[in-house]
Amino acid sequence: MINLIKEIKENKYLKNLLIITLFIYLPSLYFSFFIFDDNHNIILNSRVSNLSDLILPWTKSKIPLSYNYWQVLHLVFGTSSPPTLRFLNIILHLLNGVLVFKLLPLKKNEKTLGAIATGIFLLHPVVVQSVVWLSSSRELFATFFTLLAAHLIVRSNLDSKTIFKAFSLLIISILFKPISAAAPLIFLGYIHQKKKEIFYPLIFTSTLILIAIFYFYFNEIMKATTIFNYTFSKSLGIAAISISYYFRNFFTPFFLEYNYNLTPEKAISLYSSPRILLHLVYLLLPITSLFLFKEKKKELLICLLSFLTLITINTGLIPFNHQFISTVTDRYLYLPSIALVFFLYFLLSNIPKERYFQLSVILFVPLIFLSTIEVSKWKDSSTRLYKNKFSNEVEFITYINALIKDGKLEKAQALTNKLFEGRNSIDELNLELSIFQASYKDTKPKDFTKKIHFQIEEIPLDLYPLLANYSYYNNDFHLARLSYVYSKKSEFKYLLDFDMNQLAQREKSYYDKILREVTLLPLVQKNKYLSRKIYKTLRPLVDNKTKYDLEVNKQLSEN
Repeated sequence: MINLIKEIKENKYLKNLLIITLFIYLPSLYFSFFIFDDNHNIILNSRVSNLSDLILPWTKSKIPLSYNYWQVLHLVFGTSSPPTLRFLNIILHLLNGVLVFKLLPLKKNEKTLGAIATGIFLLHPVVVQSVVWLSSSRELFATFFTLLAAHLIVRSNLDSKTIFKAFSLLIISILFKPISAAAPLIFLGYIHQKKKEIFYPLIFTSTLILIAIFYFYFNEIMKATTIFNYTFSKSLGIAAISISYYFRNFFTPFFLEYNYNLTPEKAISLYSSPRILLHLVYLLLPITSLFLFKEKKKELLICLLSFLTLITINTGLIPFNHQFISTVTDRYLYLPSIALVFFLYFLLSNIPKERYFQLSVILFVPLIFLSTIEVSKWKDSSTRLYKNKFSNEVEFITYINALIKDGKLEKAQALTNKLFEGRNSIDELNLELSIFQASYKDTKPKDFTKKIHFQIEEIPLDLYPLLANYSYYNNDFHLARLSYVYSKKSEFKYLLDFDMNQLAQREKSYYDKILREVTLLPLVQKNKYLSRKIYKTLRPLVDNKTKYDLEVNKQLSEN
């Protein structure tokens, strides 16, 4: 096992960078869960809360080790508060940084330069999403085990036993998340270069790994191919644009967002836009360095090829359903960015040692500033999703949902009214119900029944529990019963605030109150004789007869 602690103690420069990184991320410990994935993966996932069945994720998920990890955390720490989960993410990121440092091909007296390169990885704002977003522990673990495997390959004599251990670690990495699916190709290339021979067992193993991954994701790939009408030439065009985005976000990280909205259609449309020139510049910039630094051409080329190999799965070249939202997101860059860190390491190796301090200032001051800002944006979901201008209605609705999650209900209601002014839709009903669900304990239910102009059968299943709760608290008992029945068919039935017995009791109490306060008592006040006549007729309908008798007799005596 690598002595990481010893390495940190011996290198003060590296230790200082780790401390700075820790301080940048410490404020995020008390940030809330994010609106996307965290609920589905961690908070409300039955696979996570059921530690008694560690085998279940292996039969229901393509990333079983991630769910096993969350299962153990759920048992030890619970999931009601994110500080512990996020602290573990930060520690994993720091460990990955040390492993990157250990992998750099450092020569004598080059540890300072190695620490500078490692600092770029640790402090880069593009990795913030992977560290702060709790569900992204998948990327962190996958990267950790990939780096361990790489260390075994690089720091050994490449005997069969070591290679077997390395590929075992790689399989563990893939079972956390298959972001390292193409790593076997890089390992094979390295082993072939060092040994100058072909290892057929490794080729066979690597092929099996790739076939297994393709098999598990085959249906998703085929479905996405149909949806996006993919052709090979189209996918190449999408991949080229996606790669230019990744280069831009790494080399000039001033335009980072949660969602880049780079759908396949948008990527293709950029080819007819003047902006294509900018993307071309980002694509050619790293390639140009191969000719400017000829003495490092081989190393730089290997780094670029390694980056392209690792990032390929997340460029749109291979279609996946999530690319309907965007083919580019920062967390996909976490592992591949290490290849670009190596790329920068070889570029910076030409700088004289006496300039290392100036280099550190030039690099780390903006990186620390940008990362601090990026971390602060994750304090809650609505802050992270906020934009001055939303590119489409889906983005706007998502932002309103984030406001509701964060308890900013007045702003959410105002934006809902603004967005749906003069029209009705399922989306409006969803937002109105969500606002009500978040506020019903403190506010009077808002009557928006008249806005529901569609058949109840057309409502999405996840809305029925919210509609049932709204109807229950708004005393619309017919709609409450109907929504309750539909809710029971939904996986979101746990959101129901009542059962049928409670509904029946509330209905009795409500009509009891109607009889006493709306029907009989006003009549007693106006006509004492008539009220005595209908008293016996109405009394059997009243649930709380004792209270009814006392109030009526009081009114009669007063009159």
